[in-house]
Amino acid sequence: MRIYTRVIMDMATGRITAADHYEHQGPVALLKGGGGGSYVPPPTPPPEDNSAEIEAAAAEARRLARRRAGRSSTILTAGLGASATPGAPKKLLGA
Repeated sequence: MRIYTRVIMDMATGRITAADHYEHQGPVALLKGGGGGSYVPPPTPPPEDNSAEIEAAAAEARRLARRRAGRSSTILTAGLGASATPGAPKKLLGA
């Protein structure tokens, strides 16, 4: 079995330009890797604080939310107006 120790590949064409290998004669179970750790990319930096852009985006999101709510978010009344009599005392619970 051929074991490659170094491979150089042309990324544009995908062809192997150089390779180092040796022939292994023995059980495959003994071919354990070097135990290198996995690559963890560094954390991405937080975005720059462009408060004017952030405020504009938030205002636009609020405007769109209001437009999506439409008529269902209004208080629907009869043709004569609100059903409660203005100036009538409110009943308090427990009184």
